[in-house]
This record gives sequence, C-alpha cells and structure tokens, in this order.
Amino acid sequence: MNFEGVLISGSLSGVYDEEPWIKRLLKEINFLDKQKIKTCGISFGHQAIAKALGGTVKRNPKGSEVSVRSAVLTCKGKELLGTSRREFKLHYHHNDAIIDLPPDLWVLAYNNVTKYQALYKHPHLLTFCGHPDYSHEPKVLEHLLQYDRKHLLLHEQLIEHGLENLYAKTDYEWIVKQIMLFFQGVLETRSTKMKI
Repeated sequence: MNFEGVLISGSLSGVYDEEPWIKRLLKEINFLDKQKIKTCGISFGHQAIAKALGGTVKRNPKGSEVSVRSAVLTCKGKELLGTSRREFKLHYHHNDAIIDLPPDLWVLAYNNVTKYQALYKHPHLLTFCGHPDYSHEPKVLEHLLQYDRKHLLLHEQLIEHGLENLYAKTDYEWIVKQIMLFFQGVLETRSTKMKI
C-alpha cells in the first residue's frame, strides 16, 4: 500500500462485530500505525483505531449520544489544536464507546457521557467521536433517528431531544480545519514541540 493519508468514517456496524471486513480493517489499521501513515478516524473510525491498537470498545454504559453534543478540550487538546476555546460541538449518533484506552494515545477531549471524545497519537493518528460530516447535511442524521424510532432502537425521549437539537450550530468547520492541519503535518510539528 502506498498512502499519504487515510480517513476512516462512521458505520452502522460495531467494531466488535465479527464481520470479515471489520477484522481486515483492524489489521489494516495496525499496518497504518506501524508505517506511521497519517490516519484520521471519525466515530466508528475513532473506535476502530482504539480497538486495533489494543483498547476496549463496548456499548457505552452511560448510554447513547445523539444529535448535537459538546466535548470539553483537555489542556493537551488545546495545546495541540492551537486554541483557547473550552469546547467544541458536533453531531453524534452512537451507542458504543472506548472503555479502555490503548497506550500512547493522548486524550484531546471528553464529556459526561463518552470519556474519550478525541484522541491523538504522535505523529500520525487523530480521531473524533463525533461527526463533522453530518453538519453540512443534518437530514442524514434525521433519517437515522427516524430509523431508530421505527425499530425501537433508542428511547423516544432521546429521539425527541435529538430531533429538537438537530439543527443547532456545530463547530464542524473548525474540526474539519484541524483534520486538514493534521494531514498537512501542522499537528505533527506542534506535538513534536510538546512535552510527550
């Protein structure tokens, strides 16, 4: 394989599902990690990277996250992302979470439902639990919530809350900018200067 960078997106599957494509993906992530190929994970991709590197991913014991939610930046997150902002907001649609973190990953953000909201491994891995990709077209998430309602996958109260907040402002443009800076090597330069 000859890649300069890889983006692993969301999925309706769980990283613990015993499907051949997921097993192959986890092996490929190990290869990308060993080769230090810049890889960004979003939602399922965030969880897949953690699992591939030895972390534990399960149903989130604190429940599901849907619609627009906030994540609080850690001190390391602020420094790496070059910001003084306290938090960022993204769209969410997940029931799973990273329970145990693999070694060498920095926690960049957290919230009260999902402990590991954004992660970084110097110099080549960046992940976000939320979806910057839903913000330009929230209708996608609306369809997912309607599917959840039809198939009784989430509590009605959570679906209603999600639908009410669906069009709230997010920080997806700022997150996309951080992802672009990551692929351009800016975060690598910053993290090299940081105390590791």
